[in-house]
Amino acid sequence: MKLDKHDSYIGLAIAVIVIGALLRFILAVIATPASDGCWFLNVARYMAVNGKIPLFEHLGRDIFARPPLLPILAAFFYKIFGVFGDNIAVISMRLVSPIFGSLTLLFSFLVIKKIFNSKLAFYSVLFLSFIPMHLVFSSLSQADMIVSFFVLLSIYFLLNNKIFLSGTAVGLATLSKETGFLILILLFYLLFAKYKADIKLMSKKAVTLIVPFFVIVLPWFIRNYTYLKNPIWPFFSSVIGGVQGGEMSSLEGTASLLNIFYIKDHLTTTYLGVFGVPNGEISNLFFFNLPFIKLLLIGWFLATLLFVFPFILGLFKIDYKSKKIKLLLVWFLSYFLVYFYHIIEPGKAYPRFLLPAFTVFAVIWSIGFNKISNIKIIAKPYLLLIILCVMGFISASFVKTTLTNNEWNAYKDDFRWVVENTEEDAKFITEGQCITYQLNRETYAPWQEYDKNFKFDNNSYVWVNQNFRLERLSILPENTLNEIEANSSFKLAYFNEKTGTKIYHYLD
Repeated sequence: MKLDKHDSYIGLAIAVIVIGALLRFILAVIATPASDGCWFLNVARYMAVNGKIPLFEHLGRDIFARPPLLPILAAFFYKIFGVFGDNIAVISMRLVSPIFGSLTLLFSFLVIKKIFNSKLAFYSVLFLSFIPMHLVFSSLSQADMIVSFFVLLSIYFLLNNKIFLSGTAVGLATLSKETGFLILILLFYLLFAKYKADIKLMSKKAVTLIVPFFVIVLPWFIRNYTYLKNPIWPFFSSVIGGVQGGEMSSLEGTASLLNIFYIKDHLTTTYLGVFGVPNGEISNLFFFNLPFIKLLLIGWFLATLLFVFPFILGLFKIDYKSKKIKLLLVWFLSYFLVYFYHIIEPGKAYPRFLLPAFTVFAVIWSIGFNKISNIKIIAKPYLLLIILCVMGFISASFVKTTLTNNEWNAYKDDFRWVVENTEEDAKFITEGQCITYQLNRETYAPWQEYDKNFKFDNNSYVWVNQNFRLERLSILPENTLNEIEANSSFKLAYFNEKTGTKIYHYLD
C-alpha cells in the first residue's frame, strides 16, 4: 500500500480518537441526563418496557413524532442490559451517544484524509475531540451525534463509489433526525461534479442513491401523516397543518424574518454554545455560585479565543476557488439552512444543528493550525497553549457535570418516593422533560389539567416545588397552586422539608 508523506500522523490521530472516546463514555455514564436527552431516554424506556413506540403518551412531551432511531437503539440497550438490574439498564441507554460521537471522530478522520491528507485529518480530529460542544453532545442522549455519524458515513461511502450504501446511510441519518436528508445536497453535488459529462449515468447513480433513502424513511413519514396529518410534525405546521399539540403550539406565531437582524444575539448564542454553555445563554454561566467566578470566566474566555484563533486564520488562508473547498462550502451550507430556519421560526440560533457539518469547521481550523505550526518560533508555545486550553475545557466539563449531579441528587429521595409509592400508571401534574424522566410517570402540564381529555382520578398526583430551578417549567403558576391547596380532594401525600417538595394525591 502506498503511503503519503503525512501518514505518520495516523498513529497520533488514533491516540487522540481513543482519548476523545474515553472522555465521552466517562461523561455519558456519570452525567445526569439533561434537556431533550431526558425525553428520548424516557421514550426508550417506555419502548423497552411496553414493546411499542409511543404516540400520545405524556412522556415529557405530549406527542412522539421525532425520528425513532435513537430511542430504538437505547431501548435495545435497556433490554440487553436489563438482566443486570434496572440501574444498569438505565445507564446503558446513555451509551448510544458516546458510541456514535466516537465514531464521528473516526469517520471525520477518514473523510478528511480522503479529501485532503492525514496531517489535516489529524488536526481536524484534535479540534473535534475536545471542542466542548462536540464533547457535550457526544455524552448527552440526543440525536445530534447519530445524525452526524450517518452524514459522515454517507459521504465516506460516496467518496468510495459505494452509492447504494451512501443512500442507506442518508436514510438512517434521517431516521435519526429530520435534518439528515439535507446531506443529499452535497451528495448530488458530488455526483454532478463526477458524472456531468454523462447525464444518463449520473441519473442512474442518483436513483441508486435515492431508492434506499426512501425505503428507509417512508414508513416513518407515513406513520406521522396517518396519525398526525403532517409527515414532519411539528415542522411547517403553518403550511402543512397537523394535530394540535404542545410542540406545534410553541411554534405558532413565532416566525419572523426580522429575527435575522438580531445578529449580535445569534453570534453570541452560537459562540457560547460551541464552547459548552447550555443553550448558549449567558445567564447559565452564573447558574452555580462558584468562588472566583469572574476570574474563572475571564480565563475561560481567553482560552476560547486562543482555541478559535486557528479557525479565524484558516478562513483567510483557504483557497475559495479550490474544488475541495467548494465541496466543504456546499456541506456547510446544507446544514446552515437548518440553523437559519430556527433563527427565523423560533427566533433563536441553535449551533447544535450545525454538528452534522462540524467537520467543515474542523478542516478550516486545521488549515489555520497548520499555518501556525509551520512558524517555528511560535509553533511549540502555541501548541502548549492549545493543550492547556484542552485541559481547561475537559476540566470544565467534569466540574459542570459534578455540580449538576449534586443538584439533582438533592432530590433523589423525592424521586425515589414517587417510584416506590405511586402506581406505574399514575399521572402527575407537572411539566418538564427531565422531571418526567426522573419520576418515570406520565406527566401533564398545569395548563392541561382541566383539558377535556384529562380527568382527575385516584391515580392523579401533583408535584409541587416552587424553587425547582433545574427545570423551571415544573414550577406551578401561583393561581393553580392556590386552587389545589384550597381543594379538599387533594391530600398531602409527601413532604420533604429539606428540598421543599410536596406531592398531593387526588382522592375523590
